[in-house]
Amino acid sequence: MRLDAITLEHFRNYAHQSVTFDPSVNVIVGENAQGKTNLLEAVYLLTGGKSFRTRFDKELIGFGYTSAEVLADVFAFGREQTVRIVLSALEDLSASGKIYRVEPLSDGWQLQGKTAGGTPGAVLLRYNSGTLTSGTSGDQVLLDNLRGARVDLDGSLVTFTFATAAHSYSTSVFCRTGIEGDSVGKAEAEDILKKTPTLPAAADLTETEKDARFEFLKTLAGQYDSRGEIIGGSGYFSEWYIRSYKDNPGWNQYTPWCGCFLSWAADQQKASINGDPPSFADVDEGMEKFKDSRMWRERGDTNNKPIPGDYVFFDWDGRNDPDGGKDPDHVGAVLCVEGNFLYTIEGNSGGRVAVNRYPLSDSRIVGYGVLNWKTE
Repeated sequence: MRLDAITLEHFRNYAHQSVTFDPSVNVIVGENAQGKTNLLEAVYLLTGGKSFRTRFDKELIGFGYTSAEVLADVFAFGREQTVRIVLSALEDLSASGKIYRVEPLSDGWQLQGKTAGGTPGAVLLRYNSGTLTSGTSGDQVLLDNLRGARVDLDGSLVTFTFATAAHSYSTSVFCRTGIEGDSVGKAEAEDILKKTPTLPAAADLTETEKDARFEFLKTLAGQYDSRGEIIGGSGYFSEWYIRSYKDNPGWNQYTPWCGCFLSWAADQQKASINGDPPSFADVDEGMEKFKDSRMWRERGDTNNKPIPGDYVFFDWDGRNDPDGGKDPDHVGAVLCVEGNFLYTIEGNSGGRVAVNRYPLSDSRIVGYGVLNWKTE
């Protein structure tokens, strides 16, 4: 094989470098620690897809980047060919089987890891306010000045989408082990969404309120699997909330939209609600609206269990607090309660409208907001 040219993108210390080679002899000279060995390493990578210096692909990726690329023009087997090798820190992360779930935050999301025993572990990635970092404490900035970022989970397929001011790009990788988390499989979710939920025995509701709650849930169910766009309508849930992306810089389809999703659905049912239903994008603000109107249920109240159609607020850090979460990161709606498990429908869960399941005693649950339904 003859190497005619090579281009490096985000490889080791090279942000971008193109080199052409003479067909005979080439001499590479330079000061120490300027990248001579890194260039030879890239050439070696073309011969077998492995480095002679490390077995970890992530060490080949330049600081502050999530991927690297080696592109080469070669002459082999009697013809000219192009060889392209892409290295991805995200692929290395996904292939490790460490992903537990994506946890939406009020200002972004975090990728929750899992331990060898399959229980929730450390945060692997966190995106908020235009910056992608590794770990809970943001040990390393991977990307910044982003217009938006999203993670979509579909079985064992993980798709990362990053948007800058100029363009957006996506990369999809398969996990070697299934992603568990709290999500319910599509077949089971569709079966649940078709059923009329059973109400708690202690729930004393009029037929008018029951019908209104069920219609609210049907509205949410009609958006199942949406990636943020309004199915059967126009635009995105966050766009409906803010009215116009153009007039609100910083808002786009990547803006966290779990609260916008429920606010949109409640607005569709406002004829069945006393007063204006709470409308919010910030989940802290949403929780305070329910508390201020005294339409709030605490987690763990055995005499006042959640009812289908209630809002449920989550604090992902609650699992580390003996008293449970208090500062919400995310919100969904109660679909039903079966035994000791709560089933929910949530917007922006793994980047889409999804059905999830949690133990009623789950310390990540902060509490429940109740819409002021008309009773007659």
